[in-house]
Amino acid sequence: MSREGLKKRINELEKQLSTQTQLIACLMRRTRQPGKELSIYRNRQESNNSSLLPSQYPFCTRRTESTGKKPGGQTGYKGETIEIHVGPVAVICCELCYCTHCRKDLSEFATEFAGKRQVIDIQPIRPEIIGHQIYRKRYGCGHVTHSDYPATG
Repeated sequence: MSREGLKKRINELEKQLSTQTQLIACLMRRTRQPGKELSIYRNRQESNNSSLLPSQYPFCTRRTESTGKKPGGQTGYKGETIEIHVGPVAVICCELCYCTHCRKDLSEFATEFAGKRQVIDIQPIRPEIIGHQIYRKRYGCGHVTHSDYPATG
């Protein structure tokens, strides 16, 4: 490298050293102030005191990680399921017509029961529309009398 190139390189390194020295001094001042913390640590926002979902909270540990248990049902826990109803409204039989592997026709082979499940479907609420009509009569004296709508409608 030429003498001019070396001088240029030394100047660049001196500028870089100066910048790094200033940065180190700034960081040292920050670490000497123990009262200063990041607000995220001081005012911990969690799912119970903010609109954050538990999965979005940055410092969240899953319950299974903190307790050491495996996810899912634990040994000895008796789970609960919805009971099968005796008389469903309709039964839909889902039989196979072809092999899902080789796509060959299965109509000549015997069918064997493999399982069942029920889907509980809540019917939509239908409004009951009741019409009310009122009438009027004119009496002999000329007065017109109206019937009234029911108080509930």
